[in-house]
This record gives sequence, C-alpha cells and structure tokens, in this order.
Amino acid sequence: METKDICITGGLGFLGSNLTRALLDDGHNVTVVDCSTNTRNVGDFIDEFDYVRACIATSYAWREYCKGKDAIIHLAANVSHIKAEKDPYLDVSANIIGTINLLEGIKDLGSKPKVIYACSRSVYGATQFMPVTEDHHTNPLDAYGISKLAAEKYLMKYSHHNDIPVISFRMANLVGPRQGLDTRAYQMISWIFRCVSRDETVGFWGDGLQTRDFLYVGDAVEAYRRAINDKHWKDQPMANFYNLPGGEYCTWLKAIQTCGKVLGKNPKVQFEPYPAVRLKLENRDSKLDGTKLLDRFGYIPKTPLEIAFKKMSEYYTDRWEDYLHGGML
Repeated sequence: METKDICITGGLGFLGSNLTRALLDDGHNVTVVDCSTNTRNVGDFIDEFDYVRACIATSYAWREYCKGKDAIIHLAANVSHIKAEKDPYLDVSANIIGTINLLEGIKDLGSKPKVIYACSRSVYGATQFMPVTEDHHTNPLDAYGISKLAAEKYLMKYSHHNDIPVISFRMANLVGPRQGLDTRAYQMISWIFRCVSRDETVGFWGDGLQTRDFLYVGDAVEAYRRAINDKHWKDQPMANFYNLPGGEYCTWLKAIQTCGKVLGKNPKVQFEPYPAVRLKLENRDSKLDGTKLLDRFGYIPKTPLEIAFKKMSEYYTDRWEDYLHGGML
C-alpha cells in the first residue's frame, strides 16, 4: 500500500481516534488537528503521529496544516444534537465556519488534497420513504442537521470552484470502542452500554420501538480507508455524497436487549414521555440505503450490534474510569 500523508481534524475523538489508529497501522503518516487536550483515546499511541492543538472555528493556519497532504479527513465538529439546540451559535461556529476555514486554507494550494467529510443521516430530516437513498429530499429537523448539511454544501461549492476533490459520508448511528460513557448528550447507544454495564436504569423517551441502523466504527473506518485509497478518483465526479449505513437495522429496544445479552445483564428500562421540544426534533425511523456506496467502493457495512457491543466490552475492561469521567470527545 502506498504511504500517504493524511490530516485528521477532530482526530482525538471517537471516530477520529479509531481512524488514526487504523491509518497508522496501514503505514500512513498522520497529523491530528484537534482543540481538545483530552488524549484518553490515543494515550497508548500518541507518539506515533503529529498532534497540533488548534480550534477549527478560530484557527486560520489551515494552509500550513494541509500543505503536502494527500487527504484531509474532516471530522471536527459539534456532534451533539442537544448542545446544538441549546447553543446554535456553537453549532454554526464549529460546523459551518470551521469548515469554511478549512476550505479557505486548501483552495489556493498547488496540489489539492482529497477532503473526506463526516456528514450525518440527520440531513434528511423526517423521512418519507425507507430505506433512505441519496435522492431523498433534505429537510433537517434540528440545528445539528442544518449545520451538517450547510457544511456539506460549502464543500460541494468549493469543490466546484476550486477543484478540491470531496467525498461526504452521511453516516448512520455510530457505535464502538472509544465512545465516551459519561453523558447521553452525544451518543445514546454508548449511554445504553454504560447503564446496562453498571446495572443502572436506562431512561428512554418514547416506546423504544423507534428504529435506527447502527454503524460499527470499524466499518466506518473501512469506508474512509477505501475513500483514501480509491483508484478511480479521477473517473468520478469531483464532489459527491454517499450514505454510510449501519450493519444492523433494529428498534432501540432490540439494541438494549442485545447489549444485555452481550454483557450477561437483564436491562432495566424506564420509558418516559417525550419532552415537547424533543418530539418535534425526533425522526421516529431511519434506515439508510447503501447501494450508491457499494457501487462506488465495493463495500457495505455488515457488522451486527452484538459484535459491536463485544468490542466495546473488551476495550473498556481496563479503562472504565477514563471513560466514565472527564468529558466527552
């Protein structure tokens, strides 16, 4: 495999740290740009990559960070729907302005790196048909979905005007090792894992029969690896977006039961009425179609939730205290 120089924005986070580990194992040179000082996800291999502490929303040195890179994996963002509703300015700053800062740094480079962007299923909003294909209308219901779609539009615009190759992955609900376990504000699936592991009651809005497709982080990593190493890049449109679906589609209740099965626990669940404001933001069912992804990259995620939970159980065995406290990445 050809060695590449890769920059990952938000590389200390959940997906970013898994990607960093995998790309280092592939023999690539990795630079992580992240505003965080919390290195718990990469503590055992932090000396293997270059780490630049910088905030994507306020740093204007992206030309230097991106110069000479073959690919930029753009993950840095506010990823909390709850925080986005409470503080939409944070969402605009991190997700939209941060993306523009990155693109302004890239646009005048002589050799343009590929930009591979982490988008979200949230851009579709209230789905009218399932599985949701890329032809579905985009009508996000919350500030987070709006900001992710806006950033994707800016990526497409800069690609068209400045010849920057862009791929955007509209991802399903991520699950796997290196997720924080200290709050439900980011990933409900990791909160479920925490509660079931500790014999705590899972508080859940609604009846638990809402559906999602759950994407194992290792499957997401494989999709990004294929995008980096794509041999047909120049034969494809300069910019395009692809659903990145999960390997398993099921109800949230089934997800809780699967977690209990893996951990040998009997989950306790307390169903609660939706707060009025959350009900308006909720898309009851969501399943992404992966046909376009399969046609382009010859790959589609297949890892079931049971395996994802087993991987989480193995990873956290000796790391509980690090992930129960200290803030979310």
